[in-house]
Amino acid sequence: MHNPDYALIVVDAIAGITSTTREHFLIAFAYAVPVIIVITKIDMVGSEELFDLFENVRVLHREVSDKILFEVDSDDNSNLSSRLILTENITLLFQLSCKTGKGLSNFLTFLNLIPINTTN
Repeated sequence: MHNPDYALIVVDAIAGITSTTREHFLIAFAYAVPVIIVITKIDMVGSEELFDLFENVRVLHREVSDKILFEVDSDDNSNLSSRLILTENITLLFQLSCKTGKGLSNFLTFLNLIPINTTN
């Protein structure tokens, strides 16, 4: 049997956490693989709505996992996170806007550096 190397959960900032999002959280953490959460369309909501969404993601994350939620907000953190994701008990959180490009370089840096998960 083959397991995925990583699980990538994409959360639309406009839609927020839906029932499908909850199911994906449960499935991703059930596989016991490193999980990366990406919040997209951050440019389409206000700062208050974005803060509420982060809180909802944190609450849902606590319900399904005992890992530490770590927000990646710089290229330095992307580099560090790509090395730690397989060895540390963390879940990574990125926030992106493809329209403005905010957070995109951090995420691309991370994707270019992330190692193959050989523990599966």
